[in-house]
Amino acid sequence: MTVSPPPLGHRLLVADSRSGTDRSLVECLAGLPFEIEQVTSLAQALARLESKSFDAVAVDVGLPDGDGAKAVSVLRERTRGTAVVALVNVAERLTGVEAMQLGAEDYLVKEHFDPRLAERTLLAAIDRRRTLLELERAEAQVRRQALFFESVSDAILVADNDDRIVDCNGAAERIFGFTRQEMIGQTPSLLRAGLDHPSLRKEIVEAIEREGRWFGEIPFVAKDGRTGINEVLVMPIRDEAGRFVGTFGANRDITERKRLEEQLRHAQALEAVGRLAGGVAHDFNNLLTTILGYCDVMMQDLAEGDPLRSSVREIRRAGERAAALTRQLLAFGRKQVFAAQLVDLNALVEQTGDRLRAAAGDRVEVRLEPDSARRLLVRVDEALLEQILLNLAANAVDAMPHGGLMVLATAAVRVEGEDGNPSGPRAGEYALLTFSDSGSGMDAETRRHLFEPFFTTKEKGAGRGLGLASVYGTVTQAGGHIDVSSSLGSGTTLRLFLPRVADRPSGEHELPLKKPSAPAEVAEPGGREVVLVVEDDEMVRRLVRQVLSSRGYQVIEAASAEQAMALLPTAQASVDLLLTDLFMSGASGIDLAQEFIRRSPRGRVILMSGYADEAALQGGMPNAAGFLQKPFTADQLVRRVRRALHSTEN
Repeated sequence: MTVSPPPLGHRLLVADSRSGTDRSLVECLAGLPFEIEQVTSLAQALARLESKSFDAVAVDVGLPDGDGAKAVSVLRERTRGTAVVALVNVAERLTGVEAMQLGAEDYLVKEHFDPRLAERTLLAAIDRRRTLLELERAEAQVRRQALFFESVSDAILVADNDDRIVDCNGAAERIFGFTRQEMIGQTPSLLRAGLDHPSLRKEIVEAIEREGRWFGEIPFVAKDGRTGINEVLVMPIRDEAGRFVGTFGANRDITERKRLEEQLRHAQALEAVGRLAGGVAHDFNNLLTTILGYCDVMMQDLAEGDPLRSSVREIRRAGERAAALTRQLLAFGRKQVFAAQLVDLNALVEQTGDRLRAAAGDRVEVRLEPDSARRLLVRVDEALLEQILLNLAANAVDAMPHGGLMVLATAAVRVEGEDGNPSGPRAGEYALLTFSDSGSGMDAETRRHLFEPFFTTKEKGAGRGLGLASVYGTVTQAGGHIDVSSSLGSGTTLRLFLPRVADRPSGEHELPLKKPSAPAEVAEPGGREVVLVVEDDEMVRRLVRQVLSSRGYQVIEAASAEQAMALLPTAQASVDLLLTDLFMSGASGIDLAQEFIRRSPRGRVILMSGYADEAALQGGMPNAAGFLQKPFTADQLVRRVRRALHSTEN
């Protein structure tokens, strides 16, 4: 039976099987704001609740299939949003109480049905059920918020309008080191030692009023003195009237990220400066080649006792010092000619010990701690690596004017892939060379500039500041990495990671290198062979032509690899030696040498450059008679050409 209610009535389901002359609940509610449906069993009530939603259900505890008050618990399990009112007899009032204990909002006595009482009871039950649901939803939301509040890795600080912390999460305790009780009631200035907190607070509030939020980076100081940087998002908290009553701040610890970014920027800056240094040194080497070469030419033309000979010697000596400086620039730029060879790091440390002790003097103790349990083979330029140790020792001694301890140790280490970072060593096996001293140490600003060329903390005129720059270049060119740890008053430790090798690879090719030497008193014999000279610097090309021509050689010149290739078809039969710069605009010296050897299988090749990298040299030419490093003297040029032409190697 359905009774049509006034508009906007509440939907009511009545489950009542009573019959007789007693007035029913449906009749009692006639004309009141209820849309009523009636069923006569619990099963029918459950079926209707499955297909339609009701605001309330009035259930007779005497239903034949209801098992008394337990019918209420069955209905409560099926629907959380519907109010349940039990219908009981006068004699069953205790059953009504039991029904409420099982989930009913209230009960009505059948014999005393009164329209107003029934209406009030049902409306109150509906309101109570809705209120209870809202409370459950609110409680669930609070639990979710609390779970989020405690589970996020960001430190969350909730502050009131007076900037006093009123709550924080567990992450805040972990990051800042203070307990929740220690932070509550304090201002965030507790965590920001050294900052102008009132100015920062004003900036944050103004940004919130203007943009609705504030986002930025704030340095922090933890309870134990540890410092770091937080990425902070501050949002406003407003009351129901929209008034600003506090702030919600999420603090993400980005200390490690900032450190890695700083290391990466530093590495990129060093890379850029290295490229610049290498480019400058390349051009400078061409000038020095001309200066040193013509010094030799003049020395040959000047008789013994001529007062100009001493002047030329001074010019040459200055040129050699400039050449040494240029080699350091090239080492920093990782463009130095790299005489790669297998070196036992332990043996090198042992054999360098006496020189280190001599450099350290009597006040500094030198302790060597090589890893004697294994061989630590690395592929480096032995002379450059030895120079690294001497450079490091010199810096360590300067940091210990009153004496101290210098320790040089080696070890085998492995860097795992997951441990790597953009500014650290790549994954792999390394021989670790650790150099530490007990000196004055360095501050953060000095560490940032440590490997830059010409940076020095010494007094004016006391040093060029290129020693550590060349260390950086040499280690990086060898595929290694340098890590520095130091603080004022605590000494310095440098860890050099050099790629470790097990044995010499089969077929490894090395070009013989010759170190600069003083001009010979006896002129190198010349020859009548044909030499094709390819050099894009006109001054160097003119010098080489003059020196070789004066020794009887026939010289053919080309200013580029392309020009030389154009000459080869007509000159290839007579060219005995190709002397070419390694790097030129357009095609490289390697490209030209390969084409020359293809056309003249028995021809000889000399590569020359002051700006070479290991990759270019390792692509070595089978007919390459050697490498002539710029700047070179006239005597070195003639000796290299003579040796190449007399070589019988294929």
